[in-house]
Amino acid sequence: MKYPIQQITALLALLALVTLPGCASMSRDECKVADWYTVGFEDGSRGAGADRIGQHRQACAEHGVAPDLQAYQAGRAEGLREFCRPATGFRLGSGGNSYAGVCPDELETAFLPAYRDGRHLYQLQGQVKAVESQIKGKNNEIETLKQTLSEDQELVISGGKSKEERILLLKEIWELAKRQGQLEEEILALEKDRAMRIQELENYRTEVAKLY
Repeated sequence: MKYPIQQITALLALLALVTLPGCASMSRDECKVADWYTVGFEDGSRGAGADRIGQHRQACAEHGVAPDLQAYQAGRAEGLREFCRPATGFRLGSGGNSYAGVCPDELETAFLPAYRDGRHLYQLQGQVKAVESQIKGKNNEIETLKQTLSEDQELVISGGKSKEERILLLKEIWELAKRQGQLEEEILALEKDRAMRIQELENYRTEVAKLY
């Protein structure tokens, strides 16, 4: 079964190839008028697994419609040729999406390395975000410490406290100040780590930009 190139081109313009859509059931009207080659092509272009036809079959059985398996499989095979491109593999990986192993062997040879390159980029980005999250957390802790320190210092200065209470407050102030110093040192180390990871990320981005 052959379809005009204009139809396939129009479909490609509409497909989002980054991640699979949800497995919503087909409606009665969709089942009744379904062009199963096109349904297969769309599923293949999104990287849907071979079991996707089973979901369509189950949905349409409720409306007394059976999918045209031959047309669907032909469309899905053609759609997979669009999905299983290196550029798509890279986008899939860099978006943190999983790959279900749907590509034929002859296409997977080029697809998988690109997907792994994308995953590596995703992981490098994650490492930068993780360090930034640690820095933010420690800065937040410092702000809390500063507030507590200020309150304790006011209590010591204001009077109205016994000698024992002042001693305890001064001990707490010392411990809080010590912890603040430790946090500031840790932040400095993390900022150096962040700079290194950002540089690694930018270098990798420059490298893969030449490929994808």
